[in-house]
Amino acid sequence: MPEVCGSMQNFKESLRRLANMGKGGLIGGALGIGLTACAIPALLGVVGFTSGGIAAGSFAAKMMSASAVAAGGGVPAGSTVAVLQSVGAAGLATSTKAGVTAVTASVGAGIGASKKPLGPLIRLWKAKWYR
Repeated sequence: MPEVCGSMQNFKESLRRLANMGKGGLIGGALGIGLTACAIPALLGVVGFTSGGIAAGSFAAKMMSASAVAAGGGVPAGSTVAVLQSVGAAGLATSTKAGVTAVTASVGAGIGASKKPLGPLIRLWKAKWYR
């Protein structure tokens, strides 16, 4: 039987690598979905954009104050503070959730499927902080 694609060992190794990339991609994609579903709403709550309004004394309150001063007395509609408060109070629209989830899952899958996704970043961090 002629070998068209190289040795059987090379073929098995290629399949093994493909399977590992698939696992990383699935894990990264799941993390991306989790980020959208859990982390973004939780983070907004932590900084002060809550369902009951902006929490007094929070980072969100400081953002609101700075925005109001810059705009001459009120928070402009469509500003970053207004959008974040809207999301904190009512959540994201379904279409927005779908778009953000698609992006975060795709990015997570790409990072997870790469051979050494954080290697360069870790080396940079070590070089900066471990001198």
